[in-house]
Amino acid sequence: MAFVLLLVVLPVRTFAAATPDSLASAAADTVSVAADTAVIAASFSPVAPAAADTVAVAGTPVAPAVSARTSSVALRLEDNSTKFKWTQLIAPAALITVGSLGVSTGFGIGIRETVRDVVEENRGPYRLPVDDVIQFVPLAMDLGLGLAGVKARHNFRDRFLVTATAYATMGVLVNTLKYTVREPRPGSGTRNAFPSGHTAVAFTAAEIVRVEYGPWWGLAAYSVGCATAFLRVYNDRHWITDTIAGAGIGILSARVGYWMLPLEQRLADYITAKCRARRAARLSAEMPSASFHGLPGDLAGNQGAYGGSGGGRGSGGGVDGAFWASDGPAGRPSGPRRVSFLAVPSYDAYNSAAVLSVALTF
Repeated sequence: MAFVLLLVVLPVRTFAAATPDSLASAAADTVSVAADTAVIAASFSPVAPAAADTVAVAGTPVAPAVSARTSSVALRLEDNSTKFKWTQLIAPAALITVGSLGVSTGFGIGIRETVRDVVEENRGPYRLPVDDVIQFVPLAMDLGLGLAGVKARHNFRDRFLVTATAYATMGVLVNTLKYTVREPRPGSGTRNAFPSGHTAVAFTAAEIVRVEYGPWWGLAAYSVGCATAFLRVYNDRHWITDTIAGAGIGILSARVGYWMLPLEQRLADYITAKCRARRAARLSAEMPSASFHGLPGDLAGNQGAYGGSGGGRGSGGGVDGAFWASDGPAGRPSGPRRVSFLAVPSYDAYNSAAVLSVALTF
C-alpha cells in the first residue's frame, strides 16, 4: 500500500491576509486531518503491519495509528482438564481390573457365566440389535452439542483433536487386547470377545461429553454407554466382564486425549502460523511495483482532469510532490495491487478552511 501525506505550501496572498490565530488553527487542522488520513489508510491495508506505527506530521508526533499485531497463539486460561492427575486413573484402572478377572480367574469366569444364564432365562428368543447404532450417540453429542449452541469447555478444533486422539488410543488398545487375549465370545465362539469395542466406543465419547458440557450432559451420555454395554450382554455378543473392561478403556482413552491436547494445540498453532506466513508472502509477491502519475488536477486546483500522461509524472495537473499510483499504461491500473491513498491538505483562499482531498486507486 502506498499513501502520500502532502502539506501544501500556502499561496503568499493567503498568508498575508491571515491572522496568527487563524494560521495556528489551520496548522492544527492540518495535523488532525493528516493523522485521520493515516488511520484510514492503515485500516484498508491488506497486510497488517508487524508492529505499531507512530505517525509524525509536521514534526508533531501523533498517537499510534495502527495497533500492534496480536500473536496468532491466543492466551489461554489455565485448563485443569488437560493436566495429568493420578486420581484420574482410579476409575478406568478399577474397571479394567474387574473386567480382566473374567479371563484370568475362575471366580471371574464363574460370575460372567452366571450373569449370562440369568439374562438368557429372562430374554427368551428376542434380541434388540440397536447396540450397533446407539454406541455412536455419545460421539454425536460430543461433536454436535457445541454446534447446536451448548457451551463447551473447548472450541470445536480442540474438541476434534481430543476426540481424534481418544479414539485412536481406544482403537489401538481394544484391538491389541482382542487379538492378544483371544477370548471366545459367548454366542459364536469367535475369539475376539475381550474387551467390548462397542462399549469402549460409547464410553470414550461419554467421558468427553462430561468434561466438555458438564455433569448433566455427561450423565445422559453415560446412560447411553451403559445401555450399549447392557445390550451387548443381552444380545449374547459379550460377557459382562468384556463390557466392564471396555468401559474402563473408553474412559482411559478420553483422558489420554485431554493429556495430549496442549501438545496438539501448539502443533496446530505452529502449522496455522506457517500457512498464514506463506500465504502473506505469496500475496506480497503478486503485488506489482507501482509507477507514479500526477494527482488529478481538479483535486489540486490546476487545469486538466488528470495530471500527466503515459507513465510519467503529471506536469500540468497535480501538485509538486503529490502522486497517485497505478501499474498500467497511460495511467490505467491493471492487475492486483494495493490501495493507494493520497492526502492533500490545502486551504481555500476565501475562507481559510482545511480541505482534505483523498484519491483512491483500485
